[in-house]
Parts: sequence; C-alpha cells; structure tokens
Amino acid sequence: MIQISTESVNGTSVISLSGKLNLSTTRTLESTFKEALLQSPKAVYLDMSKTDYVDSSGIGAIIRCMNWAKKENVEFACADLTDDVLSVFKIAKLDSYIKVVTLKEP
Repeated sequence: MIQISTESVNGTSVISLSGKLNLSTTRTLESTFKEALLQSPKAVYLDMSKTDYVDSSGIGAIIRCMNWAKKENVEFACADLTDDVLSVFKIAKLDSYIKVVTLKEP
C-alpha cells in the first residue's frame, strides 16, 4: 500500500510517497503524476523520504513519470531517497539516469 499527497511550492509540484511502490501501487503514482503535469509546473519532484520499498514495477513507473515530464519540458527529480531505495537506485545505476536531490535537511 502507498499513500500519496501532492503540494505545490513556488511552481514545483512535490509528490510525497509513503509506503511501498510496487506493481499494485504504480497506477496510483502515475495518475497522480499526470494530474500534477496538468497544472503546468516548472518541476515535479517525487519525495521518497517515506518510501520503504521499490520493485521493478515501481522503477518502471518512475521512469515513465520522468519521460512524461521530459516530453512536457518539466524538470523531474526523485528527492530524499531512503537508504534502501537509494541502494536499489545505485545497484541499477539509476542514480546516473534519474536526477536525485535533497529537499529536506537531515
């Protein structure tokens, strides 16, 4: 299960994910992401500070979101990855393909 909330800060949509991003939750992320793009933000960040698990379906959804953002000329990044999710990104070398940023102070 995943909980998703969205907020807009200075023209940037921040989509916060809490829980597991897997096959059963990717559609929720994708529909929320598409709704965020309809607001014409300058950037969309996925706040993953409370995401404790990502499987291959979740990675696919993140890549689709990134591609939708690129198509609309909107900056995209994953923010505040947990250690477990960051290790998945590094193993799959996604950290060289997907922008990873820090939004919150540790």
